[in-house]
Formats: sequence, structure tokens, C-alpha cells
Amino acid sequence: MFSCFVDRTAVAAAESSTTQQDEDDNEGAVDDGGDDESDDATTVAATGEDKQPPVASLESRTTGFQEMLLERKVSAFSTWEKELHKIVFDERYNLLNAKERKQVFDQYVKTRAEVERKEKKALLLKAREDFKTLVSEVNYNAKMGFSEFASKYSKEKRFRAIDKMRERETLFNEYVKEMRKRRDDESRDKAEKVKRDFFLLMEEKHVDKCSRWSRAREKLMTDPRYSPVEAYQREEWWAEFCSSKTKSATTNNEDVEKKRRAEESLKARQREVELEKAERSKEIDSERYKHRLDEAAQHFKALLVDMVRNPDQSWSDTRKQLKKDNRWDLAKLLLREEKERHFYTHIDSLKKKRKEVFKQLLEETEGINLTTKWKEARKLIKGDPRYTKFSSSDRKREYEFDDFVRNKFIIAKGDLRELLKECKVITHKTQAALDANQSHMKEIKSVLQKDKRYLVLSCVKSQRDEVIKNYIIDLGRRGPPPPPTASEPSRRGIK
Repeated sequence: MFSCFVDRTAVAAAESSTTQQDEDDNEGAVDDGGDDESDDATTVAATGEDKQPPVASLESRTTGFQEMLLERKVSAFSTWEKELHKIVFDERYNLLNAKERKQVFDQYVKTRAEVERKEKKALLLKAREDFKTLVSEVNYNAKMGFSEFASKYSKEKRFRAIDKMRERETLFNEYVKEMRKRRDDESRDKAEKVKRDFFLLMEEKHVDKCSRWSRAREKLMTDPRYSPVEAYQREEWWAEFCSSKTKSATTNNEDVEKKRRAEESLKARQREVELEKAERSKEIDSERYKHRLDEAAQHFKALLVDMVRNPDQSWSDTRKQLKKDNRWDLAKLLLREEKERHFYTHIDSLKKKRKEVFKQLLEETEGINLTTKWKEARKLIKGDPRYTKFSSSDRKREYEFDDFVRNKFIIAKGDLRELLKECKVITHKTQAALDANQSHMKEIKSVLQKDKRYLVLSCVKSQRDEVIKNYIIDLGRRGPPPPPTASEPSRRGIK
């Protein structure tokens, strides 16, 4: 205790003296002024030289301080206060002031900690390897227990390198376990080799053909591979060998049969594949022919569009003109009947387009209504080029005009019926109201005349009134409509 006290006192004194020295140096740099300069000048003049040592750089002083920390084995896992006694008496301790020492020490701790960890781990691994080496040297046959081993070799350096007794026992037991496993593996490998050699011997001597063990033994006993086998195992292994040969023969027969079936199946599959290929090839050829046929049809249709623009042309005359065109040969795959069919389809499309243009002319022309006659309409549209383009026959124009008026009248009556359905004034009681007072019809017409669908039929008032009358009579006959929640007749089971 006294020595420890002395050390601590000396460390504290050295620290305080060093701190005081640093402070004195700093103060001296400020307080000493003109007086010291004169004294120094006098001293220099007397001696002829400056005896003050040159001041080292901070980097070199820091390097010297770090080297001291390494040489003194200052721990990176300790504190500055605990490690101070290791370095305080070293001359390099005074290279830095107190603040610089603490900073360099903190930096040293950060960088040195990982190094010390690795060194400690390496030392621990080396100690374990040395311990295992010791165990392998003195307990090579793994028959010694740990207690005996510990009592005999407790003073051995490699034994004491492991601190904890539990870890020593664990390493010892691991080695013993490994040795026993290795010994078991070697004995098993040896037994397997003996059995493998014996079976190879029986294979060479063909003992499976022997009906008795005694005859097989006579063939085998002269070979050196016979004696290592235990007496009780020889006959058992012979029986096992014969059984395996029988199974092998059976397996070989089965394999041959399987191979034959597989070859037959493969041949059958090859035939199926060839048939599929042939069918696919036919399909491809058929698709190619269809594609070429479609291309020929497209070329012929394009030829018709360019050459045939009058719907009144005949097939016989048109065919002669088409043959003079080079594109006629592109459609040589088409049969005569197919070309004629495409021609009449084209003619129908031309007629349809002209009819649509002619009807559009009738729709756009003012003055044409449901009662207009053809002679009157002709005067109105005769100056339009669409009139002459439609057809050279006036009879066809008249027929198309009559068809236009007829369709327009049918559509107008259908629109009027839809208007009557939408009209809220007309109900199932309207017929009774008309029977009581005919002036009620004027009220109805006053409501309807606000809609264009009613006014369209102004030119045929009698027919318009007849449609209205028939609708009112039919509505009165049907009676009141069912309530909104009522189900449909089909849902009520009515057929």
C-alpha cells in the first residue's frame, strides 16, 4: 500500500509540475520583455552562440508522444487517469501540453481499439490451437480423462494460456470427440474395404454358380482377401452376393423389357410426329394458297375500282377491257365465276353509293315533302349534277324517288306514335273525354303541334288524324296501365 501511495503521489506531483511548467512557459512568453532581451543579448555576446534548442514542430512532437503510448503499452480500453502512471515519467510526456496530450490520447484510443481487438482475438485463437496441440500430444489415443489431464499438465504453459477451466474442458472434450469419430470412421472404412474386396473376389471366382458354401469356400480360401473376413461373415456375404446376382439378373431382364417397350413407344411417337408434320404441312400449304387467293382477290378488286365506275356496265364488255390491263394476270388464281361474282358485288356497291347520294340530294332539297309528286321534284333537282350521275333512266329516278317518299312517310308515322306515347295529355281516359266533348281534340293538337314530329305530317292531315285516333282508341281499349311495382306477365307465369 505504501508503494502504491508513493506512485500516486509522484504521478500527481509530476502532473502538477508539468502543468505548472506549461503555464510558466506560456506566461514567460508574455511577461519577459525588454529586460530578458537585454540579458539574452549579453549572454549571446559573451558566449558567441544561442544555447536554446530549436523548437520541434507539432507533428513531430505528436508522433513522439504516440510512439511513447505504444511502447508503454497504454491500453485503448482504459481511461487517461488509469494509464497516466505508465507514461508520466517518460521524457516524451513533456513534448505536448495538457490539452494536446488529452487530444492525442483520445485519438490513440479510437485507432488502437480495433487493433487491440484483433490482436486479442489472434492471441486467443493461437492459445486454443496450442492447447489442442498439447492435448493431441499427450492424449493421442483419447483414453485419458480431463481430470487426469488437468492434474498432470496444469503447469504447462499452453495449458495455462486458457484462462477458464470450463473452456479448457470444452476444448479437451471436442478433441476427444473428434478423435473417437475419426477412429470410428477409419474402422468403418476398413470394414467396408474388406467387404468390398471380398465381394470383388467372389465376382472374380464366379462363386454365385456354386450351390453350396463349402464349394465356394474352396475357390476363395487361397486368396489373401479371404482371411481378413471374420469366419461368421463369410457365408452370410456369400449368400448376400448370390442374392444380389439373382436380383441383378432379374433387373437386367426387366431393364431389357423396359428398353424394348421404350423403343416401341418411341417409334410409335415418331410415326405420330411424322403424321402431325404431314398434316401441319398440308395446313400450311392450304393457308398459303388461301393467302395467295386473297391477294389475287384484292388485286382484282383494286382493278375493278380503277376501271369500272359505271354501274350500268355489263360483265362481258367489262371483262374485255380488264384483260387489256397488266393487273389481270395478278388475279389468274381466281376462277371465272369468282371474278364475275366480285364484279357484280362491285356493281352493287356503286349502285348503293349512287342511291345514297341521290337520297341525300332529296333530303337537302327544300320543297320536297310527303305529298310532292315526281314531276314537281324533278324540276327542283334537275340542275344538280347528282341528278344526272345517278342514272340515265328517268324511270329509275322516279322509282327511287317513290321509295324515298314511302320510307320517309313510314318513318314520320313511327315518330308520331313515339310522340303520342310521350304526351302526358293522352291517357286511357282520353277516348271517353272525346266522346263527351269533341273539343278536347283541339287541346290535344295544341300540345302536339309544338313538336316537329307532328308538323312533318301537316301535308297529310287526314292520315295524321287517323294515326292519332287509332292510338287513342287502342289506349282506351287497353285500360289503365299497371302500377310501377307490378311484375311483368312473363314473371307471373302467364304464357
